[in-house]
Amino acid sequence: MKTSDAYYTDNWGSTYRILCEFTAGAITYLIVRRFLPGAAADPKPRIQKLASTLSLVLPLIVIAGAVFLGNLPAAQPPATNLSADSEALPPYFHLLLVPFLIAWIGALALSRRGLARTLSTRTMVLGGFISYSLYMTHLVWFGLWRAGMNAVGIDGGALYAIGLLGLIAGALAIAWLMWRFVEEPAREWMRALAGARRTPTEEAGEQLAEQALAGDSAEPIIVNGKEENSN
Repeated sequence: MKTSDAYYTDNWGSTYRILCEFTAGAITYLIVRRFLPGAAADPKPRIQKLASTLSLVLPLIVIAGAVFLGNLPAAQPPATNLSADSEALPPYFHLLLVPFLIAWIGALALSRRGLARTLSTRTMVLGGFISYSLYMTHLVWFGLWRAGMNAVGIDGGALYAIGLLGLIAGALAIAWLMWRFVEEPAREWMRALAGARRTPTEEAGEQLAEQALAGDSAEPIIVNGKEENSN
């Protein structure tokens, strides 16, 4: 898609954006580690309470901010001469919402109840594992699905709704297959080359899910006869 936003296209704009995102993620990780007491799995109770509150408040701030900017006349970008298929430009000042998203991720990492507890269930943890494969494959699958729907002449009605369900189910199935048979084996192989333990990430994820359901810290994972804490 085309866009006239220099932030995305001109003068290495995308590179700056990606570098800032990775840097923000690293800073968030360091802050979270700062509030974890040594090797213990859980932060102090008052930190957990504050994090649980922020994990609910921060996304509401982001949504409210997005709605506000979307309806603020001064924040609307000028009309462009690009084609009708061009990507719509975001409102000005939308990057002001990014710090709240970063803080939200940190709050979820420090929280042990509420929204964080829900996101720690087995189903949600699995969704997190396959999310990168979903990101990498969904556009290809969507293109094939759209071409198939056009080929059979389905562009609306009940059959189209059924097709949408197939689109979603197919995207998730492809993502799971890519994660299970490509991403995880490749990760284990690279970790072995680096001399790190080859324990699949899903094992650690299951420990975290069980921890959230039981309300306790995750038990150490036994790898090659040695104990390694999953956290």
